Amino acid sequence: VGVQLNIADLGQIVLLVQSEIGYRNLSALVSIAHLESRDTHQPAISMSDLTHTATEGLICLSGGIRGGIGRALLTGKTAEARTLAQTFLDIFGDRFYIEIQRHHLPDEQRSEEYLLDIAYDLGIPIVATNDAYFLKRDMHLAHDALLCIAAGRYISETDRRTETPDHYFKTAAEMEDLFSDLPEAIENTSVIARRC
Repeated sequence: VGVQLNIADLGQIVLLVQSEIGYRNLSALVSIAHLESRDTHQPAISMSDLTHTATEGLICLSGGIRGGIGRALLTGKTAEARTLAQTFLDIFGDRFYIEIQRHHLPDEQRSEEYLLDIAYDLGIPIVATNDAYFLKRDMHLAHDALLCIAAGRYISETDRRTETPDHYFKTAAEMEDLFSDLPEAIENTSVIARRC
């Protein structure tokens, strides 16, 4: 069991359940997000909520470029990104991982070196992840059309949400090939699976 949870003004993180206690703690955080959030369309918690709610039994992934660390790096705030990584490390300890994603997005490529620097400097393990919005690469155009229908937009519009053809459900072999230069990122996917 896991969930992407938004942290107000910071972006998303991924929380994965390790145990029954973790499930209860995740339920408490999700309840806070839905009951106390001002935005009913995008429920979120505050960093204070995360700090003051029990996180035992939860594994936290940094959220890639949509997470607070990635977003800070993309706006040139490397010191803020490092401080935020340290905060997550303080909250989750060895249950915090820096996500590395490769969907061939310029922002991912621009931030990866900095994410790795922060991870290695602070002793935070890295993990290879992949946002999957459709099953196979050839489903990209259909998915794009569905995004347009959901948002009431047109395919010809450029200022709308889009995903790349690389946002499909990759096989283990494809992920291993994609991250062949970072074998520890692939190994940590198995570590996380065993911890849950």
